[in-house]
Amino acid sequence: MQRILSIDIAKGITILLVIVAHAIPQERGGVREIIYSFHMPLFFILSAYVSKYSSNITEMWHRAVQIVKKLVPPTLLLWLVYAINSYVRDIDNYLSVSDFVVQKLLQLLYASGVNNSQLVILGGGNEEALGMPWFFAVLIESKIIYDVLQVYCKKHVLFIVVLLLTSAGVFLGEIYHFPLCGDVSIAVLFFLWVGHQMKDCR
Repeated sequence: MQRILSIDIAKGITILLVIVAHAIPQERGGVREIIYSFHMPLFFILSAYVSKYSSNITEMWHRAVQIVKKLVPPTLLLWLVYAINSYVRDIDNYLSVSDFVVQKLLQLLYASGVNNSQLVILGGGNEEALGMPWFFAVLIESKIIYDVLQVYCKKHVLFIVVLLLTSAGVFLGEIYHFPLCGDVSIAVLFFLWVGHQMKDCR
């Protein structure tokens, strides 16, 4: 697909806004909250706009493999960098290397973070959010899920299914943070649908 200058500019602006939002102290709110209200939805809309979509089941499986090969390695690399940085910075807080490894693996599993009640079957505890790599986890899952849906669902049915899944993701996310950001991955399907429709109308 030929690069579109306006899309590249929009992506660049959104990346800058992410940096600005993370640089603003949380207690100040205001601008930070405004940026947080739209910058990730915009990322997913733009991602869907420039994506290719499968026309049959064979293409769908091939595309899923391509997405995994392309996005899983940088996700794991970022997670490893975060983990090493965390260990070096807070080395005194870990009783052993094995405790640290278990904690970071749980953090990778629950990329959006998880509280004590949700970890009760794993012995309790709180896991902080993974950090930036959570976005890759959601992007991988949501793009694969959306591609499957648009292959199997007719256009008018696709909107209804996406709307139901997005609503379910938002609702379930308030109750439980699913492994690998599963709740977020279905909650963002609506933004992928918007980007897909924009591409079709071009």
